[in-house]
Amino acid sequence: MKAALLGADCLYCQIPALRAGFTALGHQHSADIDGDTSFVFVGNPPFEPYLDLARSREKKIIFNVLDVPLHCREWPEFAATWPAQLALANRVTCISQSTQRDLLTHCGVQSEVIYYPMKPVRFDETIKRVKGLRVLLVGRVNDPNKRVGLTISALIRAGFEENEIGVVGPENPRFGQYFGLVPDDMLNTLYNSVDYVMMLSIREGIGLPAIEAACCGAIPIVAPDLTTFDEFWVQSPLGLHYQNLHSIDKVAMLLRALEDDPKWRAEVKQDMLGYAALAFRPKFEAKAVAARLIEIYHTL
Repeated sequence: MKAALLGADCLYCQIPALRAGFTALGHQHSADIDGDTSFVFVGNPPFEPYLDLARSREKKIIFNVLDVPLHCREWPEFAATWPAQLALANRVTCISQSTQRDLLTHCGVQSEVIYYPMKPVRFDETIKRVKGLRVLLVGRVNDPNKRVGLTISALIRAGFEENEIGVVGPENPRFGQYFGLVPDDMLNTLYNSVDYVMMLSIREGIGLPAIEAACCGAIPIVAPDLTTFDEFWVQSPLGLHYQNLHSIDKVAMLLRALEDDPKWRAEVKQDMLGYAALAFRPKFEAKAVAARLIEIYHTL
């Protein structure tokens, strides 16, 4: 099979991982929508460049939604155009149950969850850790929904020094060690170097940094008002503790408790690895997402 897998393609995007998943399953992918492709998958808006193809019905086409950006000033425009655009696709997919609910509630659009591929990271005790690094923040940290100011305040109150905090992604919060955009092998090294990955976001389509952290044996710190909290974290090893994190002080107290009890911290890390093996890898590894997308194609 050959599919056109289209969408944002950069170091912090998931389309490259999805393409790798197709390759690992023995299939081909292309960026050519006019070639001999079985179907076209558009991984994220804007959908406008593909509307004529969708109208023509020359190929099966799937439109995928990462999140419903209610917080963006452009949302009224999206709300006015997305329903008609998405209706042109043979199928609409999305990356979490949270996004699925938002699409139905705010756009009246039915969709199927495929999740989205995590980076190819894993726990590796042989990796040489980055010296002195204890905490990692990953993603577009200056997005207001990421609440980086609250995150930094909590870390400071918990006693962490600025040089113990690393930041990976396209945006620099001007605090901590900023690594910028890094290749997957370096990201894996950073995840394996730290004890904690902070993700106090309020809105996420998935929130892959916390999931990737758990898969690498780091402890993710998430807040209970995260849109995907019930879907991914309420049953996790720290689920009951996360539900108390309604303030900076509560986050700092949890971090301090983990710091003051190395045995408990080690147990939580081990438990997170076990939880990730059951709850995350079967959904978020690239081959699994590619297989799910192919399964949906066969129902079109």
